[in-house]
Amino acid sequence: MKPWWERIPERLKFELDALRDAGIEFTVQEQDARRGVLTMALSLTAQEQSVEMVAEFPPTYPHTRFELFAKSLALEHHQNPFAKNLCLFANTGSWGPEDYLAECLRDRLPRVLELGISKDKSAAAGQEAEQAEPVSAYYPYAPSSIVLVDSSWNLSTCSSGTMLVGCRYLTEKTISAAVLELRDPSGQIVAVADPALRDLYNAATFSGDWSRVAAPILEFQATRFLEMVRQQMSPRPLGRPSSAPLITGIIFPEEIKQRESSGDGWLFVVEHPVRRNGFRDGKALPATYFARAGRAGNQDMLLRIPELSSLEGKAVAIIGLGCVGAPVAIELAKAGIGDLRLVEPDFIEPGTVVRWPLGVVHSGEAKGWALNAFLRENFPRTKVTVSETRVGSAVSMGGLDLATETRLLDGIDLVFDATADPGLHMLVSAMARARSLPYICAYSTHGGWGGRLVRIRPNATLGCWWCFLKNEDDGLLPTLPEAPPMTLIQPQGCNLPTFTAAAFDVQEVSLAGIRLAVSTLLENCPGGYPATNWDVGTLTLRTPKGALCAPSWTVGSLERHPECRSH
Repeated sequence: MKPWWERIPERLKFELDALRDAGIEFTVQEQDARRGVLTMALSLTAQEQSVEMVAEFPPTYPHTRFELFAKSLALEHHQNPFAKNLCLFANTGSWGPEDYLAECLRDRLPRVLELGISKDKSAAAGQEAEQAEPVSAYYPYAPSSIVLVDSSWNLSTCSSGTMLVGCRYLTEKTISAAVLELRDPSGQIVAVADPALRDLYNAATFSGDWSRVAAPILEFQATRFLEMVRQQMSPRPLGRPSSAPLITGIIFPEEIKQRESSGDGWLFVVEHPVRRNGFRDGKALPATYFARAGRAGNQDMLLRIPELSSLEGKAVAIIGLGCVGAPVAIELAKAGIGDLRLVEPDFIEPGTVVRWPLGVVHSGEAKGWALNAFLRENFPRTKVTVSETRVGSAVSMGGLDLATETRLLDGIDLVFDATADPGLHMLVSAMARARSLPYICAYSTHGGWGGRLVRIRPNATLGCWWCFLKNEDDGLLPTLPEAPPMTLIQPQGCNLPTFTAAAFDVQEVSLAGIRLAVSTLLENCPGGYPATNWDVGTLTLRTPKGALCAPSWTVGSLERHPECRSH
């Protein structure tokens, strides 16, 4: 693709003419056709002072905006403290192709400079986006480097000390770690990580220092930054091996709301000794870099999903971990469920990963244990119990005995049946009914043309599973869309036929099932996820002739059948 000034030369002429008309001096510094970058040096008067600036136009101009750099300015707001580019637009949506440089310099720049200098919050009200400008966002962090902290830690009683850091990996160039504990100068523990994170980040531990500084240190070179920090810190304790990596945590005040520096900003500097061949005295030269802080406390994780906060106290048993049940398990853990009981006797066949959440490298693994490992590593606050019980089989054939049933179902709040086995639905629903537990059944149809959800709530749903079957037989429920039976296949080596369907079609059932489950679990929790007023849902993804249609659900209540033997 040609650079923008060659594709639309009239736009460049317009920009240059507008600058001349505005009396703004400029020089085109760079016009790199290979990279598609054009830069201009600008001289203008703003806020009664002469200002030198550089405008950089991207290859995608004018669809995306230019950047305006002012190296001589040091604004408290609306300027990157290191790169020195100014924030003329609240976000990318504030820019349109009709905007142009001279107009922005005339209409936007004076206000940005005024607000950038001002310390008056009331003067900024309504004049700028209502968002914080955390200075920690601007440091040049090493790629893929992070150290986890907890925003709820209260460190007001001390300003420095030592810390224990648990690392998943630590190299000369990158780190993945979590602060496991913070101590004050006397050695007293003042903060600890969530136990789930401690278990996940305990492969290797390193000691380090932490310190609070009165204001952010605006230095982008990590080595120099660390020198400036140490000038404010107490002397480092002796006895630490010089060959060990040193991780230093720095806390400073930063904005958590618009123009309110009432929060603790964190960043870390990693100093990793590296021996250089040929260095005369054999001393170690440090490789030093910034690592960003990641907020991973329990409340940090719930901040984006406030309606789901009560899920941490809920437990769900999922029976069946096929293409419907496995995504349900992952999404419930992602939503913050406290306890999952997973029941599945099958293993991962390579050909099934085309509609299963984990990939081919997990072939041969038991489905439940593969999910358990994935969930423990990615959503460690969810407790996971796995059983390879064959529900419905004889105990001697690995079937469900009473002790296992008790272990799986005691203390849970909902049973999710994803067995896709008509013979098991009656059994599992009866198990739930015997314990007065809400029951949800979810399954897809042949070809992925549709699916069904059925919910039975104790003392709320009028019908039972037998009522559902009789209502379905009597034509009182919508017809299930499904492909002709000849779409069943039996892959080589499999002992049973299976249906054909794409994962993205089947997961329409999983996602709706998750919503129904969460709604059921939280319907009596103040501020929780909204309640659902239906118990039977029928999904349509294809027309009777197999043509695609937009996903649609037909929903209704589950009525008691007059011939039901259970009422």
